[in-house]
Amino acid sequence: MQRALSLLGRRSFASPAFAPATISGLSPNKVAEATALGFHPADTAIIAFGAGAVNNTLLSLMSQVSEDLAIVSTHAEHIAAEGVSLQHRGDEYVVPPGVITIKEAACDKNPRIILNGRQVGGCYDEIFDAVGPGTEFIVTAQNGPSARMLADAARDYLARKPDRA
Repeated sequence: MQRALSLLGRRSFASPAFAPATISGLSPNKVAEATALGFHPADTAIIAFGAGAVNNTLLSLMSQVSEDLAIVSTHAEHIAAEGVSLQHRGDEYVVPPGVITIKEAACDKNPRIILNGRQVGGCYDEIFDAVGPGTEFIVTAQNGPSARMLADAARDYLARKPDRA
């Protein structure tokens, strides 16, 4: 019972009864934490494939530790015009228009982190073509089947393009 009350008490701090904070740009505390883990704002480029809600959510949160954010999509006009706003745990995370670079192709990036937010069957070659010497993580922002498809596509990609291994 005490644990339940403890959890309730924590949740109340995120409730609308408290004035929400508007969070925009790099967060010094989050940057310090990320730097301790080896993620430096200056060298942590993040590129997301797909302009859906999952990638928008992740980029809103990642904007606290990186200013090098990009989305590859032909359907991102809303992000270019309005930026991204995320309401999360009582606060609002705002990424103003222009902070996230909108691209139709990722050929000029060497991101440290790649997010696959595309649904099953997306153009995986384009994602793997964006991998460069600085790429450390390819993360699927969707569900288990998407992760499985991404892994299968990676194996197929390397079989077709062994020079990229």
